[in-house]
Amino acid sequence: MTFIAGIILSVVYLESLKHNKIAVLYTILFHSVYNMYGFFFVE
Repeated sequence: MTFIAGIILSVVYLESLKHNKIAVLYTILFHSVYNMYGFFFVE
């Protein structure tokens, strides 16, 4: 799960590097979602 999420995050981040503000937004969004998933569903 972590490996797949890392690949997806890297691809989205590299694709959105052309639009700098969107890249920052995506990074914040995905990291917060990933942290929520780890907090609530991983024992």
